[in-house]
Amino acid sequence: MCRYEQQLLLARMRVGADMAVQIERAEAARRDEKKRHDELLNLKTQEAQERENALRQEMARAVQAAVGEGRAAAEKAAAQVAQERKEWEAALQERVREECARREAEMRRRCDEQMRDELKVVMARLAAEKEEELEKRVSAEVERATQAEKSAEETRRERDELETRLERRIQTAVQVRARVYSSLDFLRE
Repeated sequence: MCRYEQQLLLARMRVGADMAVQIERAEAARRDEKKRHDELLNLKTQEAQERENALRQEMARAVQAAVGEGRAAAEKAAAQVAQERKEWEAALQERVREECARREAEMRRRCDEQMRDELKVVMARLAAEKEEELEKRVSAEVERATQAEKSAEETRRERDELETRLERRIQTAVQVRARVYSSLDFLRE
């Protein structure tokens, strides 16, 4: 496995770990939001109960006052109070649900953006490292070619010197032979 592939694997592992951390953070934020939602719901429920108690007391007073006017008016008031309470609780729950959904969507969007940004940084770094590695390899190849050229030049120079010495020896041998033949010819005469 080449260095680039190892780095890419490490980067993928880092991105996976980073994504796991981001997911954990998103889950923690979601739990916090749920906790806040539950606290808000409990608070609003308590307020609703207090309001209900106040309304019950008011209704009790109204019922007592309405006893003289008739039982039908009291029942109508009780039904109206119960209906208002239901409508108020439904509206409250809907608002809380909408707010939680909006916050969760915003958190997911931010996590996605952050993860994309981190991936871009990792990919850019890997591309730069790959380019750097390629430049190193090209430089090494150029250096090897230069060394080979120098070695070939040195070999040519040594061959030329050897040829020159050989030619001198041959010329010397030819001259010596010519003198020997000349001496022999002189002695024959």
